[in-house]
This record gives sequence, structure tokens and C-alpha cells, in this order.
Amino acid sequence: MNTNEAAGQSVFHIHLHFLGGHILPPMIPRKD
Repeated sequence: MNTNEAAGQSVFHIHLHFLGGHILPPMIPRKD
């Protein structure tokens, strides 16, 4: 499963981390 910006899921994959019960650091650079 692609979870990068090219897949259009740059935020969705973070949701998967929370739903999985694990709070993990982001795997993509933040755009501040």
C-alpha cells in the first residue's frame, strides 16, 4: 500500500497509525 504524497495519502497514512493504536512519528516531511 502506497502511503506517500504521490498516492494522495500523505495524511491518511497518519490516520492509520492512530487507528492501529500506535502513535508513530510522521514518515513524511512536514510542510510548515
